[in-house]
Amino acid sequence: MNAPIHQSPDVMLVHDSMFGSTPDIAEASAVGLPGSAPTVDVTALHGREPASGGCDADIAGASTGVPEPGPASRRREAPERPEDPAPTPRDERRRPSPDTPAEEVLVRYIERQAAQIVASDPLVRLDAPQSVHAMRVVARRLRSCLQTFKKVLRRDEIRPICEELKWLAGVLGAARDAEVMRDRIAGIVSSEAPQFGIGAGDSSVDPELAAAYRSAHRELLEALDSPRYRTLLRDLQRLVTEPPLSDNAARPASRVLSPQALRAFARLDALVTTASEARMPAERDSALHEARKAAKKARYAGETLAEFFGRPAARFVMAMEELQTELGELQDSVVTRRRLEEIARDTTSPAAAFLYGRLHAHEERAGELAVSRFEHSWRTAEKKSLLEWMA
Repeated sequence: MNAPIHQSPDVMLVHDSMFGSTPDIAEASAVGLPGSAPTVDVTALHGREPASGGCDADIAGASTGVPEPGPASRRREAPERPEDPAPTPRDERRRPSPDTPAEEVLVRYIERQAAQIVASDPLVRLDAPQSVHAMRVVARRLRSCLQTFKKVLRRDEIRPICEELKWLAGVLGAARDAEVMRDRIAGIVSSEAPQFGIGAGDSSVDPELAAAYRSAHRELLEALDSPRYRTLLRDLQRLVTEPPLSDNAARPASRVLSPQALRAFARLDALVTTASEARMPAERDSALHEARKAAKKARYAGETLAEFFGRPAARFVMAMEELQTELGELQDSVVTRRRLEEIARDTTSPAAAFLYGRLHAHEERAGELAVSRFEHSWRTAEKKSLLEWMA
């Protein structure tokens, strides 16, 4: 059963600060939930729609579908102050280019990711398809951005926010991993089981995996209702409205941010080398798992800069996304094999045990094919022509 939508006043306070109105906390508490959340357009920066599948697909924009409230139900607006000049939207300040100040590049990206976290909240509570994954990706993307470009921000003020984003991504990850495992194993079991005379009612796999997901989702909802989460939302609001900028923030993005993106790629390069030198499959898979995380960091760094650096950065983002997809498929295969081994040990049916062994071999083959595709993609990704824009 889907959980009812309930957003705390703090969620709506951050929502309004990013999308127009800025009531104080007391007023937000008194007024309660407004009629709708924003539709968020997250079309990829290089002009194509985000992928809808895979372990780290970008989120698609969505709204709650709740009707917009009429004028009488809107919050009281602050009195106009004609003496204050109208603020200039960030998107209209200047034509994006590598010479844009680093602070503008970074704050614009942070603002978008923080807004997406708020927009994802009601969908996660509804258990909408892909909503947990969407919110997890955004939390990871924002944390990665803050870590990669830490020279532009005061580290002592950013570090606690990074820790809390890690916590949020972890809570979301537990639910997401349970969801992926449920769907992946249930799918391959349903397609293979009839060959061995095993019906849907003869296996305890589906109920166990479904129960694991329900438990993880309940814990996620508790986290979203916690004071810790509400504090994080307030911190994100301050991060957008009062960014803790360092002395480097006013320098051109090409002098400050692109070298940091190149360092993120260098980390990936080193991990790929480690994987290629591994003698055992388990060592290789472990190194490639770390490489997958490094590819995500490099991709997110490129996404932050793509609007300002144009086509070269967009090509880099696409290359990193391809690497991440293949390594994500490998990691899914590794985790699925472990779970199949656990399920096989617990079954009392010889036919079911044989089926799980067959599925294990299928997943092992899928992992090797993913590695092969990754190696092919890496030969393109490591070319100097793809990296020159960061040098």
